[in-house]
Amino acid sequence: MTIHLLKTIALVATCTHNSQYHQVLKRHADMIERGSHEGLPESQDRQDVQEKYNSVIQVLEQNHKIEILQR
Repeated sequence: MTIHLLKTIALVATCTHNSQYHQVLKRHADMIERGSHEGLPESQDRQDVQEKYNSVIQVLEQNHKIEILQR
């Protein structure tokens, strides 16, 4: 479920170039990533979440750059 939440955040991030929305999406991704440290007992599961979290952050950063260029 955690991976699916992060995938959804990444998908939503690709649909908006609003920096306020990106901040909210990042905050939620951060909460999910932090929660995975305690909520997932298997190290491989935590690693999978970390990799997906990193990809979400990349999407948010790319969209932030696009927003800046469009100003």
